[in-house]
Amino acid sequence: MHACFLAALLSLTSVASGDSYLVLLDRAADPSFRAAAEVLAARHRAAIEPFGAEDLESVTSVVRAAAPRHLAIVVDPRTLDLDFAQRMLVALKDVDDDPFVDVAFAYVTGRDGAAAERLARKPDALRARATRRAHLFGSWEGPVLPPSAPLTALKALGFTGGSSFVLAADEAPKRTAAARAALAEMRGADALLFFSHGYPDRMEHCLAAGDLAEASTQLDAGVLINCACWNGVTGRWWMEGPQGAVEQAPVAAGNSIALALLDADIGAYVAGLDPWHGPLAMRYAFHLADEGCTIAEAAKETFDRLVLDFAPQPLVLEAPADRSARREGVANRRRNAASIVVFGDPAWAPLERGATHRISARRVTPAAGGQSIRLSVLPLIKGGAPGVDFMVPQGRLIDYHSVRTEDWAAETRLEIYRSIPWDASWGVPELTVRSARVGSRDLQLGAIQVLLEQSPLGDRLHVRVPIDERAFGSNVVLEMVQSGAQVELDVQAGESTSGVSAE
Repeated sequence: MHACFLAALLSLTSVASGDSYLVLLDRAADPSFRAAAEVLAARHRAAIEPFGAEDLESVTSVVRAAAPRHLAIVVDPRTLDLDFAQRMLVALKDVDDDPFVDVAFAYVTGRDGAAAERLARKPDALRARATRRAHLFGSWEGPVLPPSAPLTALKALGFTGGSSFVLAADEAPKRTAAARAALAEMRGADALLFFSHGYPDRMEHCLAAGDLAEASTQLDAGVLINCACWNGVTGRWWMEGPQGAVEQAPVAAGNSIALALLDADIGAYVAGLDPWHGPLAMRYAFHLADEGCTIAEAAKETFDRLVLDFAPQPLVLEAPADRSARREGVANRRRNAASIVVFGDPAWAPLERGATHRISARRVTPAAGGQSIRLSVLPLIKGGAPGVDFMVPQGRLIDYHSVRTEDWAAETRLEIYRSIPWDASWGVPELTVRSARVGSRDLQLGAIQVLLEQSPLGDRLHVRVPIDERAFGSNVVLEMVQSGAQVELDVQAGESTSGVSAE
């Protein structure tokens, strides 16, 4: 179904009142959570439908009948765990026959109904004041803090702002003071990027849920993207041990860093229910900042990429209790991608104003005739050598799913992946390389993957171009972010088939 369209082709990143929208309300939630559902329903002139976590097949049926572009799921925080999130993802990809997730969705919750309502209302206060200011914050594991340097990737994405770090080697009181000073500095930013190791109750060596509560912190910020492990957990969670995933005691509402951050007056939150998803979190940041997506469209783009990793088979996710021991490789990478959740009004596009479109895809007609698809990457840093925010463009270009064994350093690859509006009657085309360049040099490519997505809201062609760094003989990701890249693919007519992968 619908993914984030390039604004130059079709402006769907801001959803006006009356656009297709549906609100689901968890029957298990306290009645006070209904206020959040009513805020969202009133803003988008949408219906509210009750649902139960034990019966997500009924959710599939409701969404199939309503065919919304955006779906808000108002849940009790104890409902939203990894098992539920994975089952919901599968339920929402079963709305039609193609393998893609069929609606852009996000969750709305809080430590209580009042906190959920504040989250639902927050975009109204933020829409008129966007300043394109960002802040990078996290723990630093080196012996000393990094030298102050410009944030070259965020600058290329049109942001001003800065960075703050907590030195992991410092004593706890000093770390707490540094974290609180950083929180004060970032107040009012449009985008916050958090990173560290983590657990459900803390960003390791950096920030704990209690620190936020004791400081009565009000960030008054836009979207917060957090790559720390388990920092999206609001209740039940699992940790991998020698025998597989082991269920842990639920994190108490007062100790959940996710609920503490949601209570800190932010408009949207992106975080994981599982460990290790740093590059994926940075991909969310790029989708939002570069493409101007709504928060739920950024999630759908990431889930769509996960679908490609399963193609031509459908997306299948194992229950946490059935998981074997965590090891690097394909199973781990797939469940990481499925474990990130987005909190907030799904139709809110927090960074639409000033979206830069530095990675794009479009159909073109070459001078020699025929049809081509042109994938373009403009330089992804601005102002010299990469700064400490290099993780943002690197995460956007990494093929996170290419690691199949424990040898992640040798196996990690790059890719350019985009989708474009497409008429299903044109079929799934055969794509051949006309040209591929990074800077002034030829770019070596792997086998191109193509998948057609059909829906009443618009057909799209998903195109993934793997990059063979081994043939390049240098740090190709550095060259790409500094010089940009362009790939032009000739289009040959294909069969008109839904959800078929050509590779």
